[in-house]
Amino acid sequence: MCAIRLTDACAVGIQSVFIIFIVRFSLGGLLQIGFVATRSVFEIREHPSNVYSWTALVTAQLLAETPLDIIGTFLFFVTYYWTIGFPNDRAAYSFLIIVVLLPMYYMSLSLAIVAMTPNLDLAAVLFSVLFALIMIL
Repeated sequence: MCAIRLTDACAVGIQSVFIIFIVRFSLGGLLQIGFVATRSVFEIREHPSNVYSWTALVTAQLLAETPLDIIGTFLFFVTYYWTIGFPNDRAAYSFLIIVVLLPMYYMSLSLAIVAMTPNLDLAAVLFSVLFALIMIL
């Protein structure tokens, strides 16, 4: 639809998709802050006692963040999708991609980066660089 010539509806659609990615970028940084606090508690208290493993911590963090993020993304999707004028025939596919898969992707990317880095500052820089590369590619 948009590959041949850029119409007004297509330009607005491209801008709205860009806004979705920018909002996701800021939420990825917020996830990293909470994970660093949880990781410090895990390293001090839980890891020496071997109560649960690192895998359980990361899985619990993803599962705790997923419902709230999907609800927030759902509200964002409902308010912008039809007001822009996107077609109804692709609404289910767009819902799957934007509301379910995109939050899972950026949450896992954000948590993977913060789990690899020793501090929050380096995690924020790496997440910014990788997210910018994703936007470009």
